[in-house]
Amino acid sequence: MVGASDSTTKASRRLGVVILAWAGAWCWLSWPPAAAAGTDTAVDVQPIAEVRSLPVAELETNPHVRIRGVVTLRREGRERYAVVQDETAGIYINFSFAKGRGIWTGDGIPEAVHMGVEVEIDGTIDPGGFSPPVLPREVRILGPKPLPQPRHTDPERFFSGADDSLLIEIAGVVHDVLDGGPDWRLMLEAAGRPFVAAVPKPAILNDPQELVDAEVRITGVPLSLFNTRGEFLQPWVVVGKPEWFTVVSPPPHPPFDCPPVAISSLARFRP
Repeated sequence: MVGASDSTTKASRRLGVVILAWAGAWCWLSWPPAAAAGTDTAVDVQPIAEVRSLPVAELETNPHVRIRGVVTLRREGRERYAVVQDETAGIYINFSFAKGRGIWTGDGIPEAVHMGVEVEIDGTIDPGGFSPPVLPREVRILGPKPLPQPRHTDPERFFSGADDSLLIEIAGVVHDVLDGGPDWRLMLEAAGRPFVAAVPKPAILNDPQELVDAEVRITGVPLSLFNTRGEFLQPWVVVGKPEWFTVVSPPPHPPFDCPPVAISSLARFRP
């Protein structure tokens, strides 16, 4: 009788161990991979303007964000990045920085991420040097979507950095043209203040130096040049398509056809 009881007890213990082991295995297999990696899967899609408005103290914690919008710019080069815009704002998606931080595991920007495609991006957000960029962890392609209507910017917004990452249209006078590899770098002036534009070379078929003193109109995405203190210095407009560059009026005359002016007469008082 004692032996039978011991046998029953041992069998019950073995059954209990099997049940516990099965339960543990089930819990392990059903545990969400994202939760195991420390990712908050409950984050809803957030308006880009809301994400860009997070306090710096919160940005420094690199919170998880999820955004959705249409790609307005894609750039491959020393730094690989895209810009995405929704109904509220635009934001810079830094694939190179995300790769260096081990957040993005791909080799570069996915081929399907190009202008005119709506995407949903999961990742983290960083304070950045001036405006906060998203560091992507996962990109989902949602399909083609029309680009937003370019905003007709005003100088106060444009020259303060408020138009950063928005698709805009602006006109200016060309002061100089430099060779920037795949682009022509145009030094422009609008409302008496300078800015730079990167224009695809196919947009300018003739000698680009002939554009000096011409008025041009460009559509593009302004990014920001800033100093080491994160202070805005100058807009940098990236023109994504050749057809987004138009000559409004050619130079009024060749620059050396003007009569010479004495240096001592420049910047003097004139009523």
